[in-house]
Amino acid sequence: MIQAYWSGLLILGLSLLGCIQSSPSLPATTLETRAQQTRQFNNISETTLLTATIAVLQDLGYTIEESNKPLGIVTAAKRATVGNAGEKFALLALGVAAGVHTSVEHQQLIRVTVVTQATPARAHTHQIRATFQHEVWDTDGKRTRAEPIHRDSVYQDFFAKLSQAVFLEQTLA
Repeated sequence: MIQAYWSGLLILGLSLLGCIQSSPSLPATTLETRAQQTRQFNNISETTLLTATIAVLQDLGYTIEESNKPLGIVTAAKRATVGNAGEKFALLALGVAAGVHTSVEHQQLIRVTVVTQATPARAHTHQIRATFQHEVWDTDGKRTRAEPIHRDSVYQDFFAKLSQAVFLEQTLA
């Protein structure tokens, strides 16, 4: 009876682990990564582009850590929880039932660095490159991983919002 109980808990735990999302695969080449992270904006000053960038990052919940307009750099970060609360509870409960200490990924720090660069061949044209990274900590406060974020949706969402903000900045100017 006890053996069936532990076997059932083990099967439940393993089935829950199957629900956890694996990290997405990395882009095949450096050129693909750069294309994902870079956009070009025409007919805009670097100051207007940086102002729009800061506004978008703040709208997305980031705290600006550093802004250096002469160098065209903005760094921002935000904290977020990791995973599903139900999965965390189930894994922790499984650990308690098995009599072992269990730790699960709990919190992450998402950091973004944005760099703008004027395109020398074209006046008022700038390239902007955004890189997103995250560091993840478990319930024991130990850092479990630190890695770049390669999901297309993160970059597409950021650049779509930035395009809208640039339009607003140009319209209001």
